[in-house]
Amino acid sequence: MNVTNEKTARGSVLRPLLIITIVATLIGAALRCVNLFSFFDEEIGYFEAGALLPTVMHIFFALFVAFFLVCSVILRKKKLVGCDDRNIFVAFSSAFAAITLLIIAFFTVYSYAALSAIGEANTKTLFFAAALALSSVYFFMNTTKRPVDSQGLLVVVLIASVVFIVATLYFDVTIPMNSPNQILFNMAAISSLLFFVSESKARVGTEKTWLYVFSLCFSTFTCGVYAIPSIIRFGTLSAQFNVFALFLSFFIYFLSRLICLLTHSDEIFDRCEELDSEELPEPAAASDGEDNAEEGSEGGDASNET
Repeated sequence: MNVTNEKTARGSVLRPLLIITIVATLIGAALRCVNLFSFFDEEIGYFEAGALLPTVMHIFFALFVAFFLVCSVILRKKKLVGCDDRNIFVAFSSAFAAITLLIIAFFTVYSYAALSAIGEANTKTLFFAAALALSSVYFFMNTTKRPVDSQGLLVVVLIASVVFIVATLYFDVTIPMNSPNQILFNMAAISSLLFFVSESKARVGTEKTWLYVFSLCFSTFTCGVYAIPSIIRFGTLSAQFNVFALFLSFFIYFLSRLICLLTHSDEIFDRCEELDSEELPEPAAASDGEDNAEEGSEGGDASNET
C-alpha cells in the first residue's frame, strides 16, 4: 500500500471512530439516565428484573465495545501520531479537572477533621487528599503552552489516586460488587488509568500509537456514561458524589482531547505521511542504474582522452 492509500485508510477508520464515540456516549448517557429514574431500585442497587430498557442498554454497550475492539485491531496496523496541541478547550478542561481535584481534597481533609473529633478518622485519608492535590498539578500544567517533562512523574500520583478510590469502593461492604453501577465504575476507572498511562508514555518521549486512540475513546465513553447520569439521578447528597464529580472532570478532559484529535486529524495524517516517507527505502534498481550511467560516462571520457 502506498503512502496516499495508507493516509486514506487511517482517515477512513479514525474519523468515524471519534465521531461515533461522541454520539454513542450521548446515547448511552441518555439510556442510562432513563433507566436510573425508571427501573433502578436504589435499596438493592440493581435494575428491576425483566425490564426491557435496561436489557436494551446493556446490548447497546456490548455492541459498542465490539465495534470498538474491531476498530482498535484495524488501527493497530496503522501508524498514528498523537496531537499535543494546547487549544482553549484542553486548557479549560484541564483547569476544571485541577480545581475539581483540589475541592475533593479539601472536603476529604474536612471529613478527616470531623471524624477525628469522634475518634473514627483514618490516616490513609490524609494521604489520599495529598495525592489528589498533587494530581491537580498535572492538569494545571496542561494549561501551559508547552508540555512539561515532570508531568510524566505526576501522572503516577494521579494513577495512584484512582487506584485508591477503586480499592476503597471495592472493600466497601455496603456496595454490591456485581451491581450494574459498580461494574460501570470499574470500567470507567480502568479505561481512565489506561489513557493516563498512554499519555504519560508520550510525556517521556514514547510515540503515541493506536493505544492512545483506543484508550481515549473508551475512557470518554465509560466516564461519560457513568458520571453524567449518576450526578443527575443521585445528586449532591450521594455519598459517592465526589467520585461522580471526579469522573465527570475526567470525562470533560477526555472529550477535549478527543475533539483536539478530531479537529487536527489532517495535520496528524500529514505527520504520519512524513514518517512513512522517511522509512521508505530508495529503489535499488534506480540507484544501480545511476551507478552504471556514471561508470559509462567515466569510461567514455577515458576513451576520448586516449
